[in-house]
Amino acid sequence: MKSNFSERLKKYRESAGLSERELAHSIGAETASVKSWESAESLPAEEMIEALCKFYGVNRDQLSYVDPDEVIGVNGAETEKIAASAEKSEHRIKTAFRKRDRRFALVMVPVFIAALAAFLILGFTLGAWHPAWLLFLCVPVVYTLIKAAAVGSMRKFNYPLFVATLYLFTGFVLGNWHPSWVIFLTIPVFYIAV
Repeated sequence: MKSNFSERLKKYRESAGLSERELAHSIGAETASVKSWESAESLPAEEMIEALCKFYGVNRDQLSYVDPDEVIGVNGAETEKIAASAEKSEHRIKTAFRKRDRRFALVMVPVFIAALAAFLILGFTLGAWHPAWLLFLCVPVVYTLIKAAAVGSMRKFNYPLFVATLYLFTGFVLGNWHPSWVIFLTIPVFYIAV
């Protein structure tokens, strides 16, 4: 059974005269993600909700609320059922977002602790404080990689930060400042490819 949220997404897309593919391209998502949102198989990530609201020029409530006046030929009891269903649907969406945010926190805290531990170990044992600080740049890289995987769109991956981290590593650790600058040329290629 479709949720009010998924039905609303489909209604907005159809009223804009867009295919699922066109909408996905417009907001930086995958077509399969749009299909799963509209069939109530999954929920869009927080960034995608914001992108949808911005794209359609509506707020979050307008995107998920079913206006009882839009339902033709229903009596008062059915209207109340529809409003209650919309409220339950919105509550489920908010709960799912909170759970997903907690899961990200549960993943990112250990990543940060691992980076901190590696930094301290490299600093105290090898005296490599200077290049070891690069480990802290890996935390947001890993975070955006996980977010991109969750959303289903590699466009959410912070590829420029990844390239900058890689460049600094090859420069500081390997001393290859000059030839490694070429990796910055892969940034536009990455965004063209995804």
